[in-house]
Amino acid sequence: MDKDQLTVVLVNPGQNPISTYIPNDLAHFEQLVDGPVCVEKFFISGYRLVCSVD
Repeated sequence: MDKDQLTVVLVNPGQNPISTYIPNDLAHFEQLVDGPVCVEKFFISGYRLVCSVD
């Protein structure tokens, strides 16, 4: 994996979570959730939480 990709866990309602790689690009995140997103940083770790803001 290169720096232009992220490892993510996709969680869709009613489906099992899946781990995958996606481009490190906000537009791609918005395309995945079909709308605008909010990106939150956890305090201690480097993990991020990406949420649909509908």
